Formats: sequence, C-alpha cells, structure tokens
Amino acid sequence: MAAVTGWNLHVLGVHTALLLLHVVFVQSLIVADVAGRRRLWSVGWLCYAVALVAEPTWWYLPPLVGALSQLLSMGRSLGRILRPRGVATGILVQDMLRGAILGGVLWSDKFFLFLGAGRDFDVALVYLCLQPAVVAYCYYFAVTAPRVNTEIALFQTVLKREGMASLRDRGRTLRRLLDASLIRACVVGVAGVIVVVCSMALMSPEQVPLVLEVCLSSTLFTVLTLLSYEIDHVGDSTTALLLSGIHVAIAAALLLKLADAVAYLPLAGVDLVLCALGLLLYRKRWAAPEYSFFWGKAMSW
Repeated sequence: MAAVTGWNLHVLGVHTALLLLHVVFVQSLIVADVAGRRRLWSVGWLCYAVALVAEPTWWYLPPLVGALSQLLSMGRSLGRILRPRGVATGILVQDMLRGAILGGVLWSDKFFLFLGAGRDFDVALVYLCLQPAVVAYCYYFAVTAPRVNTEIALFQTVLKREGMASLRDRGRTLRRLLDASLIRACVVGVAGVIVVVCSMALMSPEQVPLVLEVCLSSTLFTVLTLLSYEIDHVGDSTTALLLSGIHVAIAAALLLKLADAVAYLPLAGVDLVLCALGLLLYRKRWAAPEYSFFWGKAMSW
C-alpha cells in the first residue's frame, strides 16, 4: 500500500485503523448471523449506512456505530471475549488460506488491479460495476442460504436413520432447492447489471462498453464463487479450491500485466469457461447427495 500510494506513516496508520475497525464490525455481525437474528444483523448494516450518510468524513464512525449496535445486544456474554478458546495454529492457518482462495474469486481482482495500475484507474467505476455481483452474493447468503443450510443439516441428521428410498427423495428435494437458490441469485445479479448499464447509458454513454465488461465479469466471479462454495459444501474441497485457485492465478497474471480495467474482458472469458466447468462438477457432486454426504462422513472417521 505504501509503495503504490506513497502515503506517509500517519495516513497508513489511519488506514490500518480503519481496516481493523471494519474487521471488528464484520466479526460482530457473525454472532447475529449464526444465531439467525436477521433483524439484528440488518440493524448493524442500517447503523453503518446512517453513520456513513450523516458524517462521511468521520472515517471511524460507520464501523464503530455498526459494531456497537451488535455488541450492546450481547450483554453479559460479551465477557467471554476475555476467555477465548484455544485454536490449533495449523488448523487456523489452513482455514485462512482456504478462505483467501475461495473468497479471492470475488475480491482479489481489485487488489491486483490496484497493484498493477496504482491510481491510474477509475476506482468509482470499478466498484460501481461490482455492486450487482455483491448484491447477488449477499442475496444468496442472506435470503436463500439459511433455508438451504437448514435442509442440509436436517439431511445429515437423518442420514443414519432413514432408508435409501427416503434419502433419495430428500436428496432430490434438497437438490431442487439448491438449484433454485443459485438461479435466483443469478437473476438478481443479471437484473443488477441491467440497472447499472442502463444508468450509465443515460449518464455517460461512452463508458457503457467498459461498464458492461466489468459488470459481467464481476457477476461471473460471483457465480463461480457460489458454485465453488456448494462443491465444497458437499465435501469436495479439492475441486472447489482448484477452480478458485485457477481464477485467482489468471486474474493476477492478466491484471498485473495489463494494469488496466480492459483486462476484465479476457478474464470474463476465462471465468465463463470456469463457470461452465464448475456447473458440470456441481451437478455431478450433487446428483446423489445421499451418497456424497455418506462417504464424506465415512472418510471423516
């Protein structure tokens, strides 16, 4: 960051503090999310948005207010933060690397573009084009994933109690639910792309081709991310990491070499192929979830 921007130590310190505050805010949201308290989770984001609109120059206010809205609801249980449970370092590092690769499909390209182009790209335009992908991603995990996760947990619970005929019926129901969730997320993403492209056509027609390229590629990033997550969910972590790792490696090569947003067009072509491959593997892995989950449990023994 210092090498690319030329920021002094004071600015770097402020930037680091801003990052840490956002880490605290995001971690505080996880408690409400895991507990299924969707309203409290929404209140956190609402507080963040109100603070950002009210005082946009107070950089510390949005994540601080958002985190406080979550921390106050924790009450006495917040005291347990002083007695954290130990976690094996190896497992922690392994999970962090897995998260970086799987999550890097949607987010790493901005980092590589920043490293390659420095300040010589339209930050606002790139992040505007990212919004349809982010909305689709959030829609999937905030609206559709809770029901899917509940059904998967129920399926795993009855795996050892019910007969194969019953499990096949449950497996078909689960697969249809998962397919519908992915399709709905894609529809939300495409609708977002249409809104952004039409808006830019009215405000800045000459930028429509670039906006379309970045919007479509970002939406493909989300599709690949969701497919990889569900492939990993059914127990095939290696394939999910491989698909995600290929994207991250190619994104790094293209964006660092071209150092411009035009790199999103060839990257979209690469991800179109990866998404097609991911879809085939997803359908294969979820063709018989009763067998996939059974063997996953057997291998864990």
